Amino acid sequence: ADRWILARTQQLTHRVSALFQDYDYAAAKSEVEIFFWRDLADNYLEMCKVRLYADDHPQRDGARFALYQALLTTLKLLAPLLPYVTEVIYQGLFAASEGPTSIHLSSWPIPNPELDDEAAISLGERLVEIATAVRRYKSEHNLSLGSEISRVQLGTVDAAIKAASADLSGITRARQVEFSEQIEPDLHRLEPAGNIQLAIQP
Repeated sequence: ADRWILARTQQLTHRVSALFQDYDYAAAKSEVEIFFWRDLADNYLEMCKVRLYADDHPQRDGARFALYQALLTTLKLLAPLLPYVTEVIYQGLFAASEGPTSIHLSSWPIPNPELDDEAAISLGERLVEIATAVRRYKSEHNLSLGSEISRVQLGTVDAAIKAASADLSGITRARQVEFSEQIEPDLHRLEPAGNIQLAIQP
């Protein structure tokens, strides 16, 4: 998930910079807002909460780095359009560590090719699809999105997805995330997430 949000941040920077150069400010603002609400707030933050809240989690620093970079880039891309609120947030969170005394004196974001990762983009989209399927189940059964479920079982042994088990647990609120080539027949099957079979035990 960290690699996904960092790669999406590079995509966003490319796209918004090009839109600004074409004087298409409305489209630039829309691109940043979609990224902020859908990718960063609704999905990435929900994925990495478990790691961020656990001081001893081995992947906590990765989540902090990714969140720092994504939020700072978002603020800088919005600064020409929302100069006051971005300045207040920058002063509160970033000015002490970044150096420039104002966001409007800081440099414009430059995409980092080392973080431009199509495989990470694809993986992140699969994680979001899995989360969306579980959210749909909760909504259809009148459960709050924050309600816990006992188990989520994924019909895959993909190492990249298995490595994101903590993030899947965080966003689905599952006490246990399992991976198997075959879904257990007594579990409640959900709509497949892409090519991944998915089932839960409420």
